[in-house]
Amino acid sequence: MIIKYDDQETRTNIFSMMSKKVELWLQKNKIEYKIIKEHDIPDEWEHGCTYQGKTFMKHYCCVVSKLNSEWFLQVVDLIGNMTEEEFKGFVS
Repeated sequence: MIIKYDDQETRTNIFSMMSKKVELWLQKNKIEYKIIKEHDIPDEWEHGCTYQGKTFMKHYCCVVSKLNSEWFLQVVDLIGNMTEEEFKGFVS
């Protein structure tokens, strides 16, 4: 898998339920990131997220990194559709 980056820092909102798995993937790939919890996201930033076609205005967090946001959201959906066994293979 080719990881897509942007030149500048990006902010990508993801469903909080995915944050632990996403964090493992980010660490495995040695990607610099910061996860900001929903209640700590500044008012001027975008709020809410879309996960597997559903919009959530609660239970989300923001991943700040240099990953391309559109590409990263595809990875989050991919991880969300994996079984635990598939995910273990994906991050090992």
